[in-house]
Amino acid sequence: MKLIFLFISCLQLFAVNSLIEDSEVAPRMYGKYPGYITNEIFKENGEKTVCGGILFSPYAVVTLATCYPNNNENYTANVLSGQTTCMDYDQKLSVRKVITNGVLAIVFTKGSFNLTDTTQIVGINTDEVQPEVVKAVGCPTPTGPIFTANFYNVSEEVCTKTFNDNAMGVKTECGKCPVEASTCTAPMANPTFCKDNTARSLAYKVQRPGCETGGIVDFLLLWPHLSYIVSNVQNERCETSQPENLLNLKLTV
Repeated sequence: MKLIFLFISCLQLFAVNSLIEDSEVAPRMYGKYPGYITNEIFKENGEKTVCGGILFSPYAVVTLATCYPNNNENYTANVLSGQTTCMDYDQKLSVRKVITNGVLAIVFTKGSFNLTDTTQIVGINTDEVQPEVVKAVGCPTPTGPIFTANFYNVSEEVCTKTFNDNAMGVKTECGKCPVEASTCTAPMANPTFCKDNTARSLAYKVQRPGCETGGIVDFLLLWPHLSYIVSNVQNERCETSQPENLLNLKLTV
């Protein structure tokens, strides 16, 4: 079975240097981000894809559209929540339905997640001003602990020059990995969080090459898609008779 697993190199280096005491650069094990989830997608040919994402409501996950095959392909998928390591989780639900706007995907699960200390819905940060730093959450290895890493903002000019997303009508912002990396890749859709723990963006593209002094990662902003997310989650609630209190009420900062 072919396992497609892309990793954030600077998260991996954080793991190697886990004895560093400085709180700004040392790795921090997962536990503070109960809105972080993992999508596991299994194609008919046995190929597996792993993507990050956020839990927007107990029955709706937001991730990248590129994580899921198109409607003409056969696949099965699960969503994991309450992860304490990249392999361990508290809850797993099967995927029932996926809709996309070509950039983001809203993944609806069969049933709803139980909201606990380790599984919580997360709000979306709507500040149009890029914060100085965001914290990315992800897995440096498929079987290791979950770590976080600070990504410091990169100017819009440099971001646009590097990735040219504005020309394609995609709203993004860039962050610089705080450590050097021999490669510069990222798990698709790994989320970033602001200081108030609202979700800011999803890992979208990476700079290749140019990682020797710390790579630049292109993050897809969530707030431009907020109305799309809310309207579709509300529609799904009505169609499936989900209780109203399952709709995410933590929409903004």
